[in-house]
Amino acid sequence: ALDPFDPRFDQSAVARRMRARHTTVKRAILDQRLISGVGNIYADEALWRARIHFEQPTADLGPRKAVQLIRSAHEVMAEALEQGGTSFDSLYVDIDGESGYFARSLNVYGRAGQACRRCGTPRRDDHQRPSAAGSVRRLTRPVLGTPGQPPPRRHARQPVSIESSAAPLSCEAVHEPQLIPLPEVQACPEGSQMIRELTRRYGNTMRQLVKFGVVGGSGVLVNMVVTVVMNKLNGGSINAQNILFAIKGTPFNIRFTVLVWIVAFLVANLYNFQLNRWWTFKSSKHAGWWKEFWPFLAVGSVAALVGMFLKIAMTNPSSPFFLPEPHFHEETGLRSREYWSQLIAILITMPINFIVNKLWTFRSVRGHAPVHTDAAEVQAAE
Repeated sequence: ALDPFDPRFDQSAVARRMRARHTTVKRAILDQRLISGVGNIYADEALWRARIHFEQPTADLGPRKAVQLIRSAHEVMAEALEQGGTSFDSLYVDIDGESGYFARSLNVYGRAGQACRRCGTPRRDDHQRPSAAGSVRRLTRPVLGTPGQPPPRRHARQPVSIESSAAPLSCEAVHEPQLIPLPEVQACPEGSQMIRELTRRYGNTMRQLVKFGVVGGSGVLVNMVVTVVMNKLNGGSINAQNILFAIKGTPFNIRFTVLVWIVAFLVANLYNFQLNRWWTFKSSKHAGWWKEFWPFLAVGSVAALVGMFLKIAMTNPSSPFFLPEPHFHEETGLRSREYWSQLIAILITMPINFIVNKLWTFRSVRGHAPVHTDAAEVQAAE
């Protein structure tokens, strides 16, 4: 991966890749396949500056917060470089025998027992835990009692973690959330942990599904507008079953309703593709427009073919799936069989459309395979 000082380093692109990962923020920023050169000290300092808890899932980071963290890491490394690096002993010196003095500017690392430089809260011993990257992650806590005295005992009842978005904690966001005893509330840590785990694993996919649904919903409106206009031009939906031509050698024929389905699909498909490319699967990793459009059109065509047969089944009186009287009829209005069959067929095919497009059409920006993407970038950089 590139380091933050490389002219090709794109903070927004790196932030998007970090948010697409299924891990914690500290683990992500230490991963050299994402950002090169960030070590444990600079990661702690960057998290402190950005007011982000090191165990916060990357999928929960907002776009601005993620960019702020990347920018903070760049600032910390730039300041350290100006001050000759971070040296704690005489083993690491420059060519003039001078040690780096950025250690004097550290806000978190190695400052156990000292006052926080942001809020003045005395600090307790750091709690060090090994990270997946093989280094150490640090969690500093404010002292709960008077300096020199043991902290007070917590409430006997189950404490509930309360975090207020209106007012920040008294110290940096790398503190553990403040624990306030609420006797009337029963906590459910197992349920909360399960929700956090599901959000961490599938949050990005669920957000994409919601966006795809919004795009699909607006595409349905486009589809229905084309359907209504074409039927109006043909004298109303009462004429939707008019035969356009017969298929030679078969007892089948092509009716106007099939033409409506095909034209409405093509218009809505182009609309949906462009909006999904700009918004749902937005990324700097997109392939060329035509390279992604043809798979999208192919997937949509298969879905349209399935939908067309579903629509025929719902509008053909001899079909077991025919939409029955008196709930539906051939005339215009809210009970028009022509319009309802169009809408039902779209709703059935849309979820399958999303899954195939995510796994195939927009596979270059799939959020659940960031490691493979980063590995390719490393090879390209080399």
